[in-house]
Amino acid sequence: MERQDSGRFVSSVYGKKAKAFLPGELPPKPDIEYPPSLVKRLTDTNHTLGEINQTIKNLPFHEKFVAMYVRYEASRSSDIEGIETTMEEILDFEIAEAIVTDPKRNGKDIFSSEKIKDLQEVENHISAIDAGFEKMNELPISTRLLKILHRILMEGNVRGKDKQPGEFRAVQNYVGDPRLGPGEAVHIPPPPQKIDELMDNLYKFIHSSDCPVLIKSGIAHVQFETIHPFLDGNGRLGRLLVPLILKSDHLFEHPVFYLSEYFKNNQSEYFDRLSRARYKGDWESWNEFYVEGLYSTSRRVARTVEMTRKLYEVDREKIEGKYRRSKNLIAGLEQLYARPKFTVNQMAEDIAVSYNAAAEIISKFKESSLVKEITGRQRGKVYSYERYMNIFRTIEQERTFSPNMVKKQKERQQKKRK
Repeated sequence: MERQDSGRFVSSVYGKKAKAFLPGELPPKPDIEYPPSLVKRLTDTNHTLGEINQTIKNLPFHEKFVAMYVRYEASRSSDIEGIETTMEEILDFEIAEAIVTDPKRNGKDIFSSEKIKDLQEVENHISAIDAGFEKMNELPISTRLLKILHRILMEGNVRGKDKQPGEFRAVQNYVGDPRLGPGEAVHIPPPPQKIDELMDNLYKFIHSSDCPVLIKSGIAHVQFETIHPFLDGNGRLGRLLVPLILKSDHLFEHPVFYLSEYFKNNQSEYFDRLSRARYKGDWESWNEFYVEGLYSTSRRVARTVEMTRKLYEVDREKIEGKYRRSKNLIAGLEQLYARPKFTVNQMAEDIAVSYNAAAEIISKFKESSLVKEITGRQRGKVYSYERYMNIFRTIEQERTFSPNMVKKQKERQQKKRK
């Protein structure tokens, strides 16, 4: 369904052939239609999110699991921006000092300068996610909050560090290949003098709209990307906005629910549906795509949480059955769910025990086949909780496609057979 008042093109500094787009106010008018199939998907997703919330809360180490999942999400979200890093590279980056044998070298020298820059951007993303959920306890979704998170994203020697960190853009920009110029832009956001007004309308919609929370999060994502209030980092902040809205409305409490993987796997359809909602007001088409992503992502997160819960129960039972004094061992086991690749020093610091006590814990973990040493060196050893790592390696390899994408893939396969 197309709407006439979705927005309008206005003059920009780029001239008549490159007009900026000024989106209409939210909520969309006329009201969005919700077919029965969409309502069912929303109901199923809400139910799954409730189950995930409860399962995570029941994990004795839920904060540690969340910390691990945030690393995974940061790597996936950055991948959409062309920053190709894996979760294992993030873990290696964190223990870089321990995985080189020459004490005269900086551990991070094992990475190229470009890879260090990539990993620093991902680390910033992790910090922004953590800060966003922490500050939601004292701040609503607002300009103040978004500017704080943007500043965190742009800290240090990263791309975009010179593009007004923590401030809305004061100049016109465009989305597209800089080599082709604004005339060939994919999108030219509204003029900078309109940003405050548009963002105020977005906040009002987020905090007062009575449409379903999951639908609201998708509409807000599109509107944020359309406004493009910052010179850089809009994609990452726009994706982070979704779980922040779910937390704000008390639908989902933990920062483990993101659509980055789904958007990446269905990238062309994502941009197509987003553009149709943006320029034509076709929110029904967008909602169909977006809600399917919510549903499939909720199922994947639920599987990950359940596999983690079962693994912990098996390994805890193994430790308690084998060793009498297991308090420190259980503390060490739970820490593995935050940092499954680690050194003795890291284990000692993380659970506040001596180096020797940490070494003894790790030795017992090796005896019980929980962890293994992965460097083969005598010094600078690194250990890995492989079965837990394999859970994330599995979901990292999964590809969740929209129904439309699945249909196209089947059609291509049929053509090949002919």
